[in-house]
Amino acid sequence: MEAFHRDNIQNRSNNRNRFMTIFKDYSTVYNWLLKIKSKPKYVGKILDYRNDFTHSNPVIRSKDKRYLELHYISENLKIIMSCVILNKIGFSKKDLKKYLNETRLYTHIKYKMK
Repeated sequence: MEAFHRDNIQNRSNNRNRFMTIFKDYSTVYNWLLKIKSKPKYVGKILDYRNDFTHSNPVIRSKDKRYLELHYISENLKIIMSCVILNKIGFSKKDLKKYLNETRLYTHIKYKMK
């Protein structure tokens, strides 16, 4: 997401702003499925995971890392970035929302336990 935003939006803002921009621009396409209530809080969670796993903080023990939550965050980012990239190559946001609704690929996201 960071690289895509940097290369395509041409904005040198920090990661938090990059994520917020993409989340805000595409939320009408995916948020009915992902149900992200607070984008700033969610972006903070993504950045925390990114930093913890990228920089491998030895203070955080393996059992303290919530891998299932990381899995769903990764799945959400896959959905969001698929929408962004498909929109960039010409699919309308309206069509993307329709395709997300029609596919069975993300059924596990629709019915996951909170």
